[in-house]
Amino acid sequence: MARNFVLLLTGTIDPDNMAFTKLLDKDSRRAQYLDAIRFWLEKIDFPIVFVENSGNDLSAEFSKEIAERRIGVYTFNGNEYNREIGKGYGEMLCIEHAFQHSPEIKNAGFIFKATGRHKVLNFETYRKQVAEDEEINLLINFYGFLKNCDSRFFGFSPDFVPRFLSKHKGNLNDSDWVFFENVLSSAALEAIAQEYNFRPLREYLRIDGSSGTLGIKYNSGYLSWFKNNLGYKKKNKSFE
Repeated sequence: MARNFVLLLTGTIDPDNMAFTKLLDKDSRRAQYLDAIRFWLEKIDFPIVFVENSGNDLSAEFSKEIAERRIGVYTFNGNEYNREIGKGYGEMLCIEHAFQHSPEIKNAGFIFKATGRHKVLNFETYRKQVAEDEEINLLINFYGFLKNCDSRFFGFSPDFVPRFLSKHKGNLNDSDWVFFENVLSSAALEAIAQEYNFRPLREYLRIDGSSGTLGIKYNSGYLSWFKNNLGYKKKNKSFE
């Protein structure tokens, strides 16, 4: 029986001078979130959950029909902690807020998580990967000698957050060089050690968007992606 998918998008429209964040302009960030959400509404046919943690509600941007059938928008004031702790802590709060308040998340069979300003142009590859292998509990990429995971896009069974990820929330502190990518890796390794069925992404991630940390735009062009994908396929051949 096929699992019901949900896409979880997290966002902070107003980072309010958050540490380790170069992309700070509120209007630019708002436009990027709306652009990405509209991309996803056209790209997929399963529920979308968007959680925003700086009290900036985007729900009025969508018709009542779309809001009821396609997307759940959740906004809360969860960005008022010490700026020096950094945005990774806010990311965790967004994820936990979704698990606490979203019926779509509570009823999910498998959750894809993406940065809210990003468009994953080759998403269909990953949807098929999980659909074809219903044993997958964790779809994620490690890097940096297993010390980091790519947090821009990954997928997981719903119990991953309460069982493994949330327990690392207290360790997050960008100023101490403990980033969300680090605790995500720790949680993923713990889950795998407890017999979670892990797979890396089937092909190189092709993202249209920009880095909030560095403020630079990713190269999403096909030729650049194709070259990177060749090396990626070679590196991950043992998982095919």
